[in-house]
Amino acid sequence: YKRQLYSLFFSDLDFFLPPIPNLSLLIHINSELLPPNSYLFSRCPMPTTIDNLLSRMTLEEKIGQMILASIEVSRMDAGTREFLRKNHIGNVILFGKNCAGRAALAQLNAEIQHTVMAETGLPALIAIDQEGGCVTRLRSEATVFPSAMVIARMGDPTNAYKVGRMMGGELRALGINLDCAPVLDTLLSLIHISEPTRRTPIS
Repeated sequence: YKRQLYSLFFSDLDFFLPPIPNLSLLIHINSELLPPNSYLFSRCPMPTTIDNLLSRMTLEEKIGQMILASIEVSRMDAGTREFLRKNHIGNVILFGKNCAGRAALAQLNAEIQHTVMAETGLPALIAIDQEGGCVTRLRSEATVFPSAMVIARMGDPTNAYKVGRMMGGELRALGINLDCAPVLDTLLSLIHISEPTRRTPIS
């Protein structure tokens, strides 16, 4: 999956780091921000294939690209930056503890990208569980959509598409480029309909 995203990254940088309207704190990708080892620098050779890119990595760097790490902060600090750099972390997953408003979240994601790119020369996947319903990490920073079960019971697939597109657009504006949704949940008992806050077994 990440091999495909690398290819997309080289052809569409805005997919990973889109501009956020009305947020002056946004860190834009430009020649001053990009780290010296970034493959985006014109003076650095652009890999012609993903295999070429991987051949340049150490084993530790390859392992780092396979990790989706959780961090403890809502604002970047020296300890978190060192954790990402020391372990060659290539990707980060966010939880409610990391979300302290739109501006702070956008700043955090921009600094995650800058830190990861400074270490690896490649963009990070910044993920979140924004499924809708009870599994909604961003409650004040984005729209709270209904669960997939509620949308499905409407009987119109167009609604699922519209919700997914709106949800993805909001996440993208905050610097999040991977949503761990939708998921396939299997309702094993009618009790979950009458008690929607209970965790539903999944398959």
